Amino acid sequence: MNETLSTRQLHSLMYVTNVVNSSLDIEEILNSILHTTLSVIDAADGGVLFIYDKEQKCLVAKATSGFDTLILNQIRLEPGESMTGETFVKETCQLFTNVHEKKSTLSPANLKLMEDSIPHYPYSTLCAPIFLKEQCIGVITIDSFQEDKEFSDEDIPLLQAISDQAAIAIEKGNFYQEKLRSIQEFKRLNEEILRQNVLLTKSVHLHRELADLVLQGRSIQDIVDYLRDAIGVNFILLDRNADLLAKSFLPETSEKVTEAIRLSYLEGRKENTGRRQVLYIKEENQTYSARVLPLGIQLDSYGVLIPFGTSPLHEVEAAALEHACTVLSLEMVKEEVITDATVKLRGAFLEELMQGKMTDSLYQQARQLSLTEKRWYQVAHFYLVEVKEAPLLERRRLIQTVYRRCQEDFPGSIIQVQHHHVTALFPCEKEGHQEKEGVRIRHFLEQMVRLVEEQSAVFHAIAGLGRWKKGLSSVQTSGKEANQVIQFLKQHPDLESIMHYSELGMYRLLMTTPEEDINSFIDDQIGPLLDGGKKRSELFQTLVCYLDHNRNVKETAENLHIHPNTLHYRLGNIYQLLGAEQPTPDYWLNVHLAIKLRELKS
Repeated sequence: MNETLSTRQLHSLMYVTNVVNSSLDIEEILNSILHTTLSVIDAADGGVLFIYDKEQKCLVAKATSGFDTLILNQIRLEPGESMTGETFVKETCQLFTNVHEKKSTLSPANLKLMEDSIPHYPYSTLCAPIFLKEQCIGVITIDSFQEDKEFSDEDIPLLQAISDQAAIAIEKGNFYQEKLRSIQEFKRLNEEILRQNVLLTKSVHLHRELADLVLQGRSIQDIVDYLRDAIGVNFILLDRNADLLAKSFLPETSEKVTEAIRLSYLEGRKENTGRRQVLYIKEENQTYSARVLPLGIQLDSYGVLIPFGTSPLHEVEAAALEHACTVLSLEMVKEEVITDATVKLRGAFLEELMQGKMTDSLYQQARQLSLTEKRWYQVAHFYLVEVKEAPLLERRRLIQTVYRRCQEDFPGSIIQVQHHHVTALFPCEKEGHQEKEGVRIRHFLEQMVRLVEEQSAVFHAIAGLGRWKKGLSSVQTSGKEANQVIQFLKQHPDLESIMHYSELGMYRLLMTTPEEDINSFIDDQIGPLLDGGKKRSELFQTLVCYLDHNRNVKETAENLHIHPNTLHYRLGNIYQLLGAEQPTPDYWLNVHLAIKLRELKS
């Protein structure tokens, strides 16, 4: 083989060198290498430039001519597969004239792709490896589709020389691209540093402004408004019960978004108590990113600050808000201390008032609270009953919620907060409005009972209302009545959760009468029917049914599924056992009361 280049081939090589070195873009370089190669080798009608992909471990077409590019780009040749793969493995320029025989080395998938991309098989193929730093990085494959113009051995040195020039151009292009990427990365990092500096400056400024707001004695709402303007996102502040304490929105944000975020937080709080979390809420065709930032220690958070917007909060901004959370926590602690002191003072006043010790000092405190002897008052007790062992923090959270809601709905009320219950004194502002105000108070207590049922699995709530009483000296009576209702509801959990003292009816007698007297009364009236076997038990049930149907023989017999004569026979036995041959209305009243008292006791 004559490996020296002719003058014409040298001119062709110089032309190829000039073309491939005219660009630094790697894609343009690869296309230039292939097209100029085809233009200087007469027999070449088409070709492909393959580069070895280390991640895929195969040869991938990077430039094509004379083939269907979309199809050929799908081909992945393993080393040793086809004429190209064989050249890559042997690392030497090769001329193939037996192209049909080489197709057997192709995988079925690659064979189909190749056949779909060309009009017919080439008559001869020439392949040259591309070396970079003594390592084969790819192959130039050119094909002749004309029978009268096949490649010759003289084309091999030229293609190899072109391959060597291509390697130099590819190395230069890769170097340029690497440097270009480095410059772009440097620019990106520089821009990020500048942005971080801006954010850090903003963070320092935010810290100073927050300190000034605290020193000026500004409110929590003022602090949240400042954060909105400083950070440029929406904010909501929730207390430990997830009730809204403060909010500050950008103009385009609606109230619906706030409620959606609050509900999403409530749902996630069951499994992420006290933890930072990011919520994504879709509302009004917008997706909002909300970051939950706890206030205070994780086990007893005072609440959460939730910044939200259509874009996620940057980490530097989130870090700046940590300081804001500390400030808000301190403000909430301060307000809680003031509230606790107020509750303690008012609670002590209410406790003394409930004892009925009307002293000059007590009257003076009452006047300071706008409470006078001319007004009407009602006392309510709200009590948490443990269903199972309950955590202290949950009890505290529920009691605080009831206290705060009561203060909001009834600003003039006096509230005492204790371990498991809340006692509230409700004054009536206007004479003759007691009934209307009583309906409003009961509706409030119903809401609080439902709130406990919804938010707690370890507590259920009961509430008792005393009657309206005029004058401070009568508050004690209303309080005792409310307490009697609570004691009754605790003993009878199957009844209503809320009761007014007037609804106790005859059960008031049960609560004020010694148990020994009650047992004696029951025994005197119906005792003979309670002692004995099955027959007397049947007689007792007959008597109960008879009284429940207002002593109507026909209805009672139908209910018991017996004949009226049978009922008369049983009633005769009952009268005989109870010693009542001619029962009077008073007798029936006593028997009925005894039965009801027995049912209540059981």
